[in-house]
Amino acid sequence: MLKPPPPGLDALDLQLLTLLEEDGRMALSALARRVRRSRSAIQERVQRLERSGHIAGYTIRRGGGPVGVRAYLLVSGSAAAHERMVATLKSFPEVRVCDSVSGTVDIVLQIHAGDIASVERVCKAVGAVPGVERSITLFVMDERLRAASPGR
Repeated sequence: MLKPPPPGLDALDLQLLTLLEEDGRMALSALARRVRRSRSAIQERVQRLERSGHIAGYTIRRGGGPVGVRAYLLVSGSAAAHERMVATLKSFPEVRVCDSVSGTVDIVLQIHAGDIASVERVCKAVGAVPGVERSITLFVMDERLRAASPGR
């Protein structure tokens, strides 16, 4: 049995989102041809999806492998420390993702930096947050798999 689309989205919206996940640079005219609608109708739909936050932005995936240093920082600490840490991390562009997780750690950070010293600065800032009990840094040695599009 097919699941109904999320509230505020219909089947055409979902089709457009899927196509744009596969190719964020797809021209509106190409999108319109793929879904058999007019270009202007698709332009309105895409703009609505952007305004409503269903399309949060457009991005690229670099070819030739990652540049610089990538690491994961696993952090354990009090719940109050989490909010202070998130506030601190907003000033570090190297922190790409900050996820709250279940298990023996509380927070997992994905760090993409130009060099090891930049990763170390993030680690020291996190360690200095009151209530952080422990952190472990894992450097990425080699990327083995990257999905073609998010959520697939």
